[in-house]
Amino acid sequence: MNKYTNIDILSGLVSNDNNIYSFILHDNYPSIQRLALLNHCSIEDAEDALHESILILKDKANQRDFKLTCNYKTYLYSICKNIFSDKLRKSSRLDFLNDIDLIELIDNNLGLNDEIELTQEVISFDKEEREKENNKKLLGLTFVGDKVRLVELTPDGKYRFLDYLGNYHNILYTCSLESVILKKAIDEFEFLINDSKTKEEDLHDFFVRYPQFIINDEYKSAHSKVVLDVSIDEYLVPDFVLEPINKNSLSDILELKLPRAKIIVREKNKLRYSSSILRACAQLRTYSQYFDIKENREKFKSRYGLNVYRPKLIVLIGKKGDVNSIDYKNLELDLGNYFIKTYDDLLERMRFKLTSL
Repeated sequence: MNKYTNIDILSGLVSNDNNIYSFILHDNYPSIQRLALLNHCSIEDAEDALHESILILKDKANQRDFKLTCNYKTYLYSICKNIFSDKLRKSSRLDFLNDIDLIELIDNNLGLNDEIELTQEVISFDKEEREKENNKKLLGLTFVGDKVRLVELTPDGKYRFLDYLGNYHNILYTCSLESVILKKAIDEFEFLINDSKTKEEDLHDFFVRYPQFIINDEYKSAHSKVVLDVSIDEYLVPDFVLEPINKNSLSDILELKLPRAKIIVREKNKLRYSSSILRACAQLRTYSQYFDIKENREKFKSRYGLNVYRPKLIVLIGKKGDVNSIDYKNLELDLGNYFIKTYDDLLERMRFKLTSL
């Protein structure tokens, strides 16, 4: 594919050059799609934002005094970022099912082809009331006449329509807010672990926003980027310290590595852990040794309120793929207090959790 300068891009937009337009779409869509998903927006949002940003740039290009002082891709990226930010500001963090979600639910779960007419009027709660009720609400779809409507329900049987109608109707489909949020998180997670451009910082940011992915029944919270002071000029920063549910129990340490890192290699028909695993274990061992010193444990507890000693050392890395389960188990026995978790196993666990909601 040809490369174009900023001048080529602006000239092509002004002259409605289809080749330029196609180039812009192909050149920018991957980064805009990624930006959309990282901002809790959909793939459709990415497409809409990219088209809108191109039209904005085209309008600017038609202005005689317009000067593009940066790469055109940076300009489009900034516009899209503002669009996604504005979209987030207009919707609450635990937003109701949007039009895209509703259409997907109807197509996949109800098999309806009826025209959907959704009201824009949403029942308002004050902030404190909303925070108390958010985790208790259910959303439902129901027929009102010949239209599909969105309704709001609570576990005690009370319900509220999201429009001005007050008549009860049979509920066709219900979906908890927790399910909607988890589904969006799983989609974003799957995108991240399959994207070759994903960085450890992206994964860390994701788990800060969705800690339920890395804590199980043993833990109640994940503490991010705690600092271990080794000396005045030296310190260690584990990705997460996992706080147990039982306050008298000891915390564990989780380190993140990339999903594309190899975890197992084969040498002369024998499997062994890769160098990436060995380096991660060495890093975790350094963290553990820090807590062997009583003074360090006391200082850490005073700062973060966490007890750590001989922690379980966990690394989230790579994908198990098609490695034989028995071979993998035999390798695990060689690791002692080190525990290897893979991204594909984590994805499957969260998918299973979604089906149980």
